Amino acid sequence: MNKKEQMNFNLNSFLLSISNILEYQKIKLINKKPNHIKRVIFIGLHIAIKLQLKPKEISDLCSFIILSNNGLMQSSWSGDNINSKLELEISQNNIKDLSLPKDIIKFTQENYDGSGIFGVKANQIPMLSQIVSFSYQIEILFSSNLCDLDNKQNIIEFVNKNKNSQFSKDISDAFLEVSSIFNFWQEILDEQEILKFIYGSIEDFTYQPTFKEVLKITSFIDKLTSNRFEHKSIYTNSFRVPCEIMSEFYGFEHKDKNIFLISSDLRNLNQLLLSCELLSKENLTKYDLELVGFSLYASHKALAQVIGFDNIAKLATVHNEKLDGSGYPNQFESSQLSLKDRLMINLNIYQNLREKQAYREEMSHEKAIVTMQASTYNNRIDKSILKDMDINLKNVEYKQVI
Repeated sequence: MNKKEQMNFNLNSFLLSISNILEYQKIKLINKKPNHIKRVIFIGLHIAIKLQLKPKEISDLCSFIILSNNGLMQSSWSGDNINSKLELEISQNNIKDLSLPKDIIKFTQENYDGSGIFGVKANQIPMLSQIVSFSYQIEILFSSNLCDLDNKQNIIEFVNKNKNSQFSKDISDAFLEVSSIFNFWQEILDEQEILKFIYGSIEDFTYQPTFKEVLKITSFIDKLTSNRFEHKSIYTNSFRVPCEIMSEFYGFEHKDKNIFLISSDLRNLNQLLLSCELLSKENLTKYDLELVGFSLYASHKALAQVIGFDNIAKLATVHNEKLDGSGYPNQFESSQLSLKDRLMINLNIYQNLREKQAYREEMSHEKAIVTMQASTYNNRIDKSILKDMDINLKNVEYKQVI
């Protein structure tokens, strides 16, 4: 591996680490309970192993379960109710740049008898799509009362009733066999047991992608955070532009530059834990700021679990700190903030000013710089970096539509 051009990366490790953040919108929008994604994976992996799927298929199944509802927020724009067909199409399109089999998410709400959303039936439905669909359906039944033994019997009756109609016989029988073991019903109650089973069931598919390939994955996360807002419905990876320009201006080596860009893509991961109403406010209350601080802490904790992401975890969550120690969540002072930290802080403010917000139109470069120079930011951001930004970003075509 060329450490200057590549990094070790494991997609499932990354997605599992941030799964609690990714599922938060489901909890808010469709009343899911915490850790429901992990329970779905637990069910799905048991079935996949029983059906003797290949190790890579089992690994991909885990990724698809985590990613399956990623277009949930976007699809809700069409009205008060979730548009399921639109959600599936958006969710599938959002992951088009990831190295995963095609159309698995799109067909996760099909029925075996062809009565699903797209009318695909039987073996025309990819096996991974069938397992994702089945596992989510079963987890919904679990969610009502996990400790109720009558609930267990109801689930078994539900599977038998829908065998060969909603579900295939093979998947139904596989579930009925694995769930006949008492430990299955106990372990699904315990997050630690679930995680132990997940990591013990998936082979290590760590690989060495180029930084450019990793940036495709982290751009997907940036897209999820941006596309929660209808006024940002056309995704523009515009923050990448000033980040690239300024990292090149300061002479960052190739690896450091790309670590900075990866961090910039992930800087808004915490926003998935916050309401659109809060994020659309012009002035945040003290309570709002505490919520933002908590969300940044949760984001840092999640990213720090990803192998090789130590530096990324800090850079991706430092952008609300201030040089005078008044920022959040850690109240870092100037001596604790590196050049990259300070640059991320400045660029994040600049980005927010340049973007259209719910309460105002986007600002020009000149107006953004003047605003940042105002007394509000005295001794809170790096003035020398701001001067460099004024010079280097002045004539940049800022928005790049992807």
